[in-house]
Amino acid sequence: MYDLQRTVVPDIVTPDWCDFVPVGSISDFARQIVETLPSVSSASTIGGSSFGGFVAWEIAALVRPKKLILLGSASSPAAIRAYLRALFPVARLLPGAAFAAAPNFGLSAAPLFGATDLNSARVFAAMGRAAAPSFLSWAIRAISGWAPSLLPSSTEVFRLHGMRDRLIRPPSEACALIARAGHLPTITHAREVNRFLESVMAGPDPGRAEQSTCARVRDLAARGP
Repeated sequence: MYDLQRTVVPDIVTPDWCDFVPVGSISDFARQIVETLPSVSSASTIGGSSFGGFVAWEIAALVRPKKLILLGSASSPAAIRAYLRALFPVARLLPGAAFAAAPNFGLSAAPLFGATDLNSARVFAAMGRAAAPSFLSWAIRAISGWAPSLLPSSTEVFRLHGMRDRLIRPPSEACALIARAGHLPTITHAREVNRFLESVMAGPDPGRAEQSTCARVRDLAARGP
């Protein structure tokens, strides 16, 4: 998912969901990651996309980093589109085996997630095939019951969101927006995402860095796909 971002942040660490036991809350899951990866600390910049952003939020609440980056994600389950939240009660009742067929719908479901071409659709489908049914089943339950932890005031949150995201609403607070992007901006709009990351990682003043980044990304979105 982040291959195109390694050109600007070559030392990105992406934990494999399969290395952890999907039990308990998202906060419990985040604690597993922190306890397993000693490199995750207050000196790290924590970030994530979609569900990974929810986990990143909880990791940040534990390790208190200076910067948290949310790409197409949210700080609360209330930001998930209403039609998806309406399905949570049904999804919670499904047995884990019911999610076994989910990866088979990867290519057909890719446009809903913002895939704009065959390559991005294939990347999304590959991600779906790599997800265990037990993890998908747990994730639905964990998201529907997520009560976000309080972040320390010392952690600055930087957000980038696609305005065509059909799964999570763009936030009303300060956020860099990409006009033509959906739910997968790291794949479909890597240029804009990479410039955003460069500004956030290099910005001496987090507040000013976020403000200038918002303007720059909106300008890019207006001039190209």
